[in-house]
Amino acid sequence: MGLQRCQEDIENFDEGEGADLLEECIKQIHLTPEGSHVGYRKIRHLLCTKYGINIHLRTAARLNRSLDPEGVVRQSKRVLKRCVFDVEGPNFIWPADGHDKLKKFGLTIYGFIDAWSCKDGLNKWLTNYNSFKRRYDPKRMLPTGCSANVCYKNPEEYDGEEGLIPVDLSCVDELEHEHYPDAEDLMRTSPGWFSEIMDRLKTEMESDHLFPNWGDDYSALLVAVGSSDWSLVA
Repeated sequence: MGLQRCQEDIENFDEGEGADLLEECIKQIHLTPEGSHVGYRKIRHLLCTKYGINIHLRTAARLNRSLDPEGVVRQSKRVLKRCVFDVEGPNFIWPADGHDKLKKFGLTIYGFIDAWSCKDGLNKWLTNYNSFKRRYDPKRMLPTGCSANVCYKNPEEYDGEEGLIPVDLSCVDELEHEHYPDAEDLMRTSPGWFSEIMDRLKTEMESDHLFPNWGDDYSALLVAVGSSDWSLVA
């Protein structure tokens, strides 16, 4: 077939007249927009595609460094080094008074969860990954990732089944008693006696719960709870 090895020619191409030709070609490549800020791998590729010259990567790196040493240094500084990013999750407990004395033990005093960050992160997730990417279930034609409004109006727009069907307000009470007879207990997040005490204290204190005055409200709440009649609990 007339095949022959060109390895010796390629290895000796950067000597004598071949070296001058390589330097001139690389200088011309550096003047082009696509070769102004590139590394030796791209230089080798452009030499092969534009001039039909195939050289070793080490040769391309050596010539590129000799012709543009400052550019090679700048290019090497742009390499992203491997590093570890330690970021607390959304349920990280922050100490309320700002100290981290017990952080190494994993304990906090009067700690609280940054609920605003949790909500903000959830909203971003819904916006970026949920609402804009509707993936339809072939069995129900209901988007598995959608907002509440889209899910509510889905049966009418897409002829879906088993979705959220709007009902008349007169039927709400009947359906609630039928499917959720213990709805009031399900909506209660605290014992009944505690909810009564907290509702009464909220009315008596008449305070706006803001971040700057949370310490005063907390102290007043402790005093009020301590003075309550705990015999009613039993």
